[in-house]
Amino acid sequence: MVPARWIRSPFGRPLPSWSGDVSMAALAVAFAVIEWLADVTAWTPAQRIIVVGLIAVAVLIRGRHPYAATALIGGVFAAGPALGYHLDNSTATLVGGMSVIWALGARLPLAAGLWGTVILLLTVSVGFADPIGSLTWNAAVMLAVFGISRLLASRARALAALEATARELEASRDAEARAQVELERTRISRELHDIVAHAVSVMVVQSGAAESVLDTDPARARRALVAVQTAGREALNELRAMLAGLRSGTESAELAPQPGLADVPELIDRLRAGGLAVDIATSGEPRSLPPAADLAAYRVVQESLTNVVKHAGAAPAHVTYRYGPASLRIDVEDEGAAAPGPDLDMAPGYASTGATEAARGTGLGLRGMRERVELCGGSLEAAPTAPRGFRVRATLPLGLP
Repeated sequence: MVPARWIRSPFGRPLPSWSGDVSMAALAVAFAVIEWLADVTAWTPAQRIIVVGLIAVAVLIRGRHPYAATALIGGVFAAGPALGYHLDNSTATLVGGMSVIWALGARLPLAAGLWGTVILLLTVSVGFADPIGSLTWNAAVMLAVFGISRLLASRARALAALEATARELEASRDAEARAQVELERTRISRELHDIVAHAVSVMVVQSGAAESVLDTDPARARRALVAVQTAGREALNELRAMLAGLRSGTESAELAPQPGLADVPELIDRLRAGGLAVDIATSGEPRSLPPAADLAAYRVVQESLTNVVKHAGAAPAHVTYRYGPASLRIDVEDEGAAAPGPDLDMAPGYASTGATEAARGTGLGLRGMRERVELCGGSLEAAPTAPRGFRVRATLPLGLP
């Protein structure tokens, strides 16, 4: 909102409100000079100086001290007969009185402004040669000025409120846009990590296995290289689908087929081909998950097994689905050696047995898993198991029966 001490000029630029007071005071003084030169008012020089000075002061303080301005201008009006002058032909006093009434209408509550206007009406009528005859005319003019001032001030306040609301809405819209951008960046980062980290980990392990048996077991080395090609091809396909959606600005990436629990057996087969011993078990009656939860479940298994490959060496891993009445619990455990120290930046609880420095992570996988699961209304726990190994446990809500 525009501060009360500012008004707008006809050119739209903000001006301090006291500039209007100075302008009106100068106008009253100018009319007084013209009246003196034209000999319109039969005032003595002392009366002219006192009257014009009081009027100018009243106009100058009308904005900050409207009650004092009312008292000053009312005193000028009421003292006319006692000092031997009348206000009938004085434009200077008219300008001063109307300026104060304008301030009463614009800057005071309705009741207070009306009381001030009535006081000025009574005092100005006393200052006229025919007080009774001038009362009706003065009342019409003063109330009209008061009403117009109040109407314009109300309109200005309404416009200022609308401008303030528009600014707030714009700020809220910008904040919402920034939040959406941040959410989208987080989603893209999560997807890139899940796609690339898994593929690279599998490729590193498989290529290492191929190198170690290249001379002694060419057939096994060939299978490992085929697994490397498969992992790279699948990662490229997923990246192309995601980037195509981002480049076109459409929802095609979201509408493309997404992996789910049905794709976990294929994932496990690839890892088994690379030498990782993984078994999978299911308890309870299998139920379908909502699409987002289905994708989250797949990513939890994928990332957990990727961490096993990266940080637990060739330790066996176990994947368990436990279907309950309203939720699915997924446990991914390995039998790797628990980390003796706080080496938790890569994946809490894992020792880097057999993992190269390039395979060491930054904890983004666990964070991404937790974000995915919580967005679906579930929860995720990740902690070492006694006496050895590590377990990731995700609980996801099931769909309607």
